[in-house]
Amino acid sequence: MCIAGLYPVGMKIASSWADGDSGFLIGVIVGGLTLGAAAPHLLNALGSLDWYFTLVTTSLLAATAGLLINAVTLGPAHGKAPPDRRWSVIPNVTVEADL
Repeated sequence: MCIAGLYPVGMKIASSWADGDSGFLIGVIVGGLTLGAAAPHLLNALGSLDWYFTLVTTSLLAATAGLLINAVTLGPAHGKAPPDRRWSVIPNVTVEADL
């Protein structure tokens, strides 16, 4: 369930570095997340490894990836948020409509 929160962030970072077609970069993100989710099963399939070794190894790999992502910044194609916020429309949205 938590991995679903990584897809939008990763795709936003990848698409901000694309020079047009971002399909390849999105594919790399999806492939990396798939391999990361499959890593514990791969380590378990290697043989009679203790479950504790599998847990510690994949946890260390996940922590390393979490630290490495701090080195990545948004790319040059990252759009800026518009500075104009229309806060005056909020009361209109909360008014109950007659149905």
